[in-house]
Amino acid sequence: MEATLNKKLYDYFAKYGTGYSEYCTEFITSNMHQYLESGEPVDVITQVAFAIGEKPKVGRSPYDSFFDYLKEKHDLGRDILEVSCGKYPALSVMVDKYQQEIKEGSITAYDPQLVTTKLGNIKLHRSFFNMDTDVSKYSLLMGFFPCSSTIDIIKKSNEEDKDFVIGLCGCMHNTDDIDFPFELTYDRWVDHIYHQAYTSARCGRKVDLEHVKGLRYPVISSVRK
Repeated sequence: MEATLNKKLYDYFAKYGTGYSEYCTEFITSNMHQYLESGEPVDVITQVAFAIGEKPKVGRSPYDSFFDYLKEKHDLGRDILEVSCGKYPALSVMVDKYQQEIKEGSITAYDPQLVTTKLGNIKLHRSFFNMDTDVSKYSLLMGFFPCSSTIDIIKKSNEEDKDFVIGLCGCMHNTDDIDFPFELTYDRWVDHIYHQAYTSARCGRKVDLEHVKGLRYPVISSVRK
């Protein structure tokens, strides 16, 4: 079994290795077995595990948990933009396969670190998402651990009156722009994100902050009522 896993990793990096630094490649290959045994997620490892068809023996992949939530709570048969999809766009691949099954919708993904620009029916852009990105063709913007793009997704979506859904990561970003009179904890950071989303939302929108089974951090979303 170990030999099979090593062969899968070898084949993956033979195809996409130019998109990874030597350190990153070594980190993934050295820790993949531990991830599959424990299920303790590290995003860059979980993406490669998904790409080579491996899942943790304990629990579920966070991508599986988030995708199940998306299917249950949001319409995926429409034009969707994923922001900060990572080196390998695992979530977009899942959405693409689902859309091909239902024969509806499209999926576009942005990330400057993409290791490929051709994968299924996904429209891949090896570039940054920012407030100047044209989102007129999309009805849903989403991100899963989009890190520093989180606030931009919220701002752009509300500015253009678009639905959004974001699986938050455990980091705090853009904190230099926040003037807190007290210590900035992660919970206060999440409250700040929700406040930003709620106060800038157009009339008739519902902004939710919820905990999703299988995910360590909350999900924030905005949809029309």
